[in-house]
Amino acid sequence: MNASSPRGYLLIGLLACLSCAQLRAGSVSLEFANGNSSTVTAPGIRITPSDIPELSASPAWKLTTFTWLSPRRSGGEPTGRGYLLIFDASKFDPAEKTYPQVNNETNGLIAVSSTYLDGQYAFPDNVILEKGKSYYILNSVPITTDRVPKAPSQYGFTPSITSNGIERWTGTETAWSSSTSPGAPNFRAAFTSAPKPTSTP
Repeated sequence: MNASSPRGYLLIGLLACLSCAQLRAGSVSLEFANGNSSTVTAPGIRITPSDIPELSASPAWKLTTFTWLSPRRSGGEPTGRGYLLIFDASKFDPAEKTYPQVNNETNGLIAVSSTYLDGQYAFPDNVILEKGKSYYILNSVPITTDRVPKAPSQYGFTPSITSNGIERWTGTETAWSSSTSPGAPNFRAAFTSAPKPTSTP
């Protein structure tokens, strides 16, 4: 086919659009910043990628960046304190466990971030979340502006609006719980598509 013909230009245009779509499909950014409430607790979520429409196109996703966000009334800006722990929910349940118990748990632990810095939690190793599984992303300490090191602000959340594939968890000095944590926390996360990890015997 002559590339300079109308049909040739159309084909080239279609191929270019498909390439762009594939690039977009390989990278997904999730953001929830509608919450206007705030509290001095540790935020957490139970995330199920297969229940999130934006994450349905790949068998697995690499988590590249993550941050909690301040309440909407204060701009939904990045905030954080301490570090993140990510657990395979089929192997670990944080319910009724204290901060030290969760922070020292190794069963089901798949990743620990570096300490919050410059608007995000960084991960030294690949963090792969598989479609069909659920994971807990839990903050190691309360996000507060009253203790050193201070967070930029408290994190925001909504006590009423739920989001598919996201379950809000809250950590207090007593225990982690979801029963008193309806709604969803404010957060931003970026993912890139990844092959499903090969099972090891």
